[in-house]
Amino acid sequence: MVEKKKTTKKKVMKIVAPKGVHQGGARTSSRPPAQKVSANADKVGKTAGCKDRLCPEHGDRKLKMRGRTFEGIVIKKLPGRVTIQFERMLKVPKYERYEKRKTKIHARLPDCMNDDVAEGDLIQIAETRPISKMIHFVVSKVVRRKTE
Repeated sequence: MVEKKKTTKKKVMKIVAPKGVHQGGARTSSRPPAQKVSANADKVGKTAGCKDRLCPEHGDRKLKMRGRTFEGIVIKKLPGRVTIQFERMLKVPKYERYEKRKTKIHARLPDCMNDDVAEGDLIQIAETRPISKMIHFVVSKVVRRKTE
């Protein structure tokens, strides 16, 4: 036969010292805890207008920017999306030369950056999780405005 062991749960009481008394660990003070201040406190005007849930800076479902980053010129701006284009050099081994190739990438444009980005601007995009069939990047910052 199989014998079952009886286990009993013991209640452990934690003894807490009054505030200000040193108890071997860190000292506690009688002051109330400081209020938390967000890192974007200086951008109060911008955060109030951003209601984008997927904004990488202030959305409640923030997009994590990880992986590759690119800089390119905005060639097309659509609602919630931009298309950037940049040139890259590709080596042709047969001729021992390089050729220029252009790459187009679609990136998500957060609501808070909608007014900052225009066609012709140089922007930086960062890789994120797939948002849709074509969009796997998000606009991270504006590097340079278009010179007119």
